[in-house]
Amino acid sequence: MERNYVAALDIGTSKMIAMVAQKKSGNDKLTISGYKQVESEDCIRRGCIYNIVTTGAKVSSLVADLSRRMDQPIGRIYVSIGGQSLRTQTYSVTREVNGFVNRAITDELDKACDSYLADDDAEVLDRVSREYYTDGTVNPYPVGTNCKTIEERIVLILGNPSLKTCLIKSVEEKAKIEIAGFTITPIATAATVLSDADRDKGCALIELGAGITYVSVYKDKLLRYMVAIPIGSDAITHDIEDLMGVNKQEAEKLKRDFTTSTTEPEDAVETEKRNERLREIINARMNEIIANIIKQLELSGYFECLGTGIILTGGGAALGGAALGNLREILQKQTKNPVLIPFVNQQILFDQVSELTKELAGQPGYATVIGLLRLGKTNCAEDKPIVVSQPETNPTGSVRPTGQGASPVKDPRPRKGSKKSPSLFGRMKNLFDDASSTLYGDEEPTSNQ
Repeated sequence: MERNYVAALDIGTSKMIAMVAQKKSGNDKLTISGYKQVESEDCIRRGCIYNIVTTGAKVSSLVADLSRRMDQPIGRIYVSIGGQSLRTQTYSVTREVNGFVNRAITDELDKACDSYLADDDAEVLDRVSREYYTDGTVNPYPVGTNCKTIEERIVLILGNPSLKTCLIKSVEEKAKIEIAGFTITPIATAATVLSDADRDKGCALIELGAGITYVSVYKDKLLRYMVAIPIGSDAITHDIEDLMGVNKQEAEKLKRDFTTSTTEPEDAVETEKRNERLREIINARMNEIIANIIKQLELSGYFECLGTGIILTGGGAALGGAALGNLREILQKQTKNPVLIPFVNQQILFDQVSELTKELAGQPGYATVIGLLRLGKTNCAEDKPIVVSQPETNPTGSVRPTGQGASPVKDPRPRKGSKKSPSLFGRMKNLFDDASSTLYGDEEPTSNQ
């Protein structure tokens, strides 16, 4: 059976993770060949690329490292696309029929939905959850149905136009790696952690990252609602840093292990005072994040329909025990819904269970990149074997960097449609009274391109 290499890149606020796996044709199971991660540092802010040059250099280094582990270089890669402007909008088109629905009618509806674009401040990044209604009732197979009216509804995933543009500039133009395809970050995560039963019964997938918390709601097997809350676990680190007068590294360490630290008996009183102060700081920020999550669940219209409950994942959720103020318990109490930490079924995800797969399955922060691999179909390896050679040097003896990979491809942009919808941008801003208005506009990249 033919095997292809699939490569994936998850660009997050705190880390960039590249991973490559082998897949048998007709089989979604993965054989992980290797992975590599680096700190994003300041080139990514709230999931958005801020510095194109630095991001490109990091991506190039990641891909080169993975290529060296294979017998073929990586020429293309699947990329996650996320950011603080990510959100959904439901769009519908209705036609009168007064008779039997034929294929021409559904084709017309499909074309109208697929050609629609949102306001000028947003780009349609994906179209999902297509449904037909005949006389107001869901009808998955409308052709041949006798009805008065037919309606098609789709869910548009929107984001700032710079999201995709900056990825193309960083990955294709700077790192010289062709993008095999884009997948919305929360959708890639869902491909790893959600079961068909979760999607059918109804669930809220809460993905707590360093800079962003994604909220996705599924019901009747379809994505119904998605939004990015521009607050993540990094906000807690900043609070500790500011309020306790420590540097960022110390604040991060305090956040992670203050409840498990060991002290000498004579330091017990001071340690307890410090931990109490930490607990106050952490719980205050966590309550703010949870309040925003609850508000979004209410706005989705499906808060009372979560048969499975709330599923908590993401790199920030890896800290979800005492170090984040018992996030799971607080969320469960305030939402009155079961909150589950997903169990990753290695038998479903991977061809073979190994120490590596156990490590990956046990870390929520790898869910997105594994989901990208599962959804990827294109062979990402170059046809030519990898050539191992010494780096080129200039006359002074210093290493001269060399590019690797396919030429950039152009981003095909659909033409603007004539219909416009009311902007959701203003409505989104009003949801967070405690956040500044700048939180919902993705930052423009720096000019050193």
